Amino acid sequence: MHRYRSILGAIFAFLTGVTQPLAVAQGSGAAPAYVATSPLLPIISVMPEGSWAKVNGNLYQDVWAPDDLRPLAFGSNPDPRKLIEAWSGFGWDGNRGDLIIYGGGHANYSGNDVYRWRSSSLMWERASLPSEILLINPPETYTALDGANAAPVSAHTYQNNLFLPIADRFMTWGGVAFNFGGYVIADENNPGQLRLTG
Repeated sequence: MHRYRSILGAIFAFLTGVTQPLAVAQGSGAAPAYVATSPLLPIISVMPEGSWAKVNGNLYQDVWAPDDLRPLAFGSNPDPRKLIEAWSGFGWDGNRGDLIIYGGGHANYSGNDVYRWRSSSLMWERASLPSEILLINPPETYTALDGANAAPVSAHTYQNNLFLPIADRFMTWGGVAFNFGGYVIADENNPGQLRLTG
């Protein structure tokens, strides 16, 4: 049991940045429910210290948005591999034991789709389809078709993705937005103009 707690504590600390003991960090006196019931537990409980194990039950690319539902960028239809290849980060949903990925960005991928890996099933899934994109300031500035206040544009997120456990929400602080580099919205004080935003 002690070994289980030290391994889970190390994983928890790595994913969340919280270095307190697992039970204290969760505030309930016990590990989160998803830990005890996860198929991940039997795998990591027998792993030697300092080792790695492949734990995904399917491939990330198995759940990518279909070609015809991805936004076109410059006449091409790139796949979402850049969400995990190009300076993107993740959020750890400590309420469910899920890894949440959102990214893309700049000159890599124009889709703002979201993907998650569930420790409860060891499976990747697509959490959202990407928004179509709209060129709002030729030749380079794009936004999601539904607008910056409804959906973020694809972006390199670096380490700006996080999960807020009390609010039970994933949040991104953004990064380098697709093609242009900055997040923009309509400037309320200057009709027809854009301004940078977070």
